[in-house]
Amino acid sequence: MRVAASSPEGKALDCIISYDGRDAGMTIEQIRMMVLAHDGPVSRLERDIENVADFLCDDPLSSQRRLLLANPPFTPPAAAIVNSIVTMLTGSRRRPAWAAILKAVARQGPITMAENFILKADRRHVTSCEGHALAWAFRGTFIRYPEVFLGDAKEVLERFMLSRMR
Repeated sequence: MRVAASSPEGKALDCIISYDGRDAGMTIEQIRMMVLAHDGPVSRLERDIENVADFLCDDPLSSQRRLLLANPPFTPPAAAIVNSIVTMLTGSRRRPAWAAILKAVARQGPITMAENFILKADRRHVTSCEGHALAWAFRGTFIRYPEVFLGDAKEVLERFMLSRMR
């Protein structure tokens, strides 16, 4: 497997994922490193990695490099989501179709990607049996960890409901 994040000229590229050979499946560790190495704001990972604010300090070292050097583990819900992806990807015969999901995981973080995937599956944007199985696996993760599912929306709604009660 081959994953490229930037060109020799230093220009950012989309992740290039090659699914040929014996090692065609990705491991949880490879996906985690792909997420950490993605050139996006580190704050996108606030629900996927504990204490993300520790990496957002003002000093000569960029927050992205600080994150890569620390190499933090995923939170349990994020690890469960990535584990679901790895499990489904390993058994899939349509591996190239998973490139979009892996790119979304790197760009958004596992929890946000899973929320978006479930919302799209509910609107019938997901048509394959594998896609529906993955949506149900994500739902199972959010049932085990209800505090992370749509956390931002819950926070806004709680503030709105409390203000209406006063």
